[in-house]
Amino acid sequence: MPKPIELPNAVRHFDSLPEEARLNSRDFMTLLRISPTTFWRRRKDGVIPQPDRFGTWTVGEVREVLSSR
Repeated sequence: MPKPIELPNAVRHFDSLPEEARLNSRDFMTLLRISPTTFWRRRKDGVIPQPDRFGTWTVGEVREVLSSR
């Protein structure tokens, strides 16, 4: 039997995170349920905002993208 996939804590507890919490690209892609190629293409096209200088996004930014889908 295959081992179940374990979600990162940030994804598992996304609904309870404060707006200013930070997420990395892997967590963002997991929440959007898209591949890395699609993720970076959408970022290039402006659908996904540019990350900060540390390569992260706020939970508020992620929620805006999720609500616009």
